[in-house]
Amino acid sequence: MSKKIQVFLIDDHPILRHGLTLLLNQQEDIQVCLEACNFIEVKQKLPTNNVNVIILDLSLEEVSGLEVLKWIRENYPSLPVLILSMYDENVYAERALRSGANGYISKQSPPPEIINAIRTVHSGEIYLNHQMFSKLLSKYLNNKNDNDSLFEKLTKRELEIFRLFGEGMTVKGIAEKLHISVKTVETHKLNIREKLNFSKGEDVIRVAKIWIATGNLPKYL
Repeated sequence: MSKKIQVFLIDDHPILRHGLTLLLNQQEDIQVCLEACNFIEVKQKLPTNNVNVIILDLSLEEVSGLEVLKWIRENYPSLPVLILSMYDENVYAERALRSGANGYISKQSPPPEIINAIRTVHSGEIYLNHQMFSKLLSKYLNNKNDNDSLFEKLTKRELEIFRLFGEGMTVKGIAEKLHISVKTVETHKLNIREKLNFSKGEDVIRVAKIWIATGNLPKYL
């Protein structure tokens, strides 16, 4: 039997880690060898272990998954990273790939698809589901600009704050979660408003909630 794919699972939800570990360890060619729930654990465990594939959630405590991905790429440029996330792949998949991810898959995907994604990135290929792959291909071939391209105007931090507004968090709550000042959050909110051409600050929160609830931006944007 060939050597198993050694997987490092990074997610801050213990139940998900447990369930996914059980699923993957049932495969003849895959084994979860490490788990982490935050950036500190990642930096502690990764240097001293042999890992073939990293499965990374975008929503982690204190530091976003995109920041963790950036650190991994700086220190382990050839290590495959598969993003497994609950967030809208229409917005985050392309951003994740540009940041160095080797694939993006939704947590709502069926188990066989997740297993296939791991094998795909381990083989050196990029993994996206068929619908997302077709969309990105069409965008690049036709130079098509749709609503999702608006998010390209935002920095990683601005997109993170926009998402947190959509999840119902307040300015103060976001400041506490990200360990930044309330004034800094307000500044990011103003930048988002200007970049997305909103007429008032309340629109940032309203549209963010629409995006989180439906996965789509209002057509007039």
